Amino acid sequence: MNKAELLKNSYYNWLNEELTFTEQDNYVEITTPFLDSVFDNICIYAKFAKENSVELSDFGQTLFNLEGQGISIQEKIKNME
Repeated sequence: MNKAELLKNSYYNWLNEELTFTEQDNYVEITTPFLDSVFDNICIYAKFAKENSVELSDFGQTLFNLEGQGISIQEKIKNME
């Protein structure tokens, strides 16, 4: 096995160990080992919508964190119109 394959397999194994999937009401919470801008683990919520379709959301957490740092996405969208 070459070094690239070894690194890839090592990363996949680490990611597989660190991801957690927890059922919550109508959603599956996917907690990742990756950190957001306020050093919290990034969580994604998946909901089975239609046949062969999954909705993903963070329930506004990314926008909330950005606004807490003085970055308004809504303001930027208004300025683009």
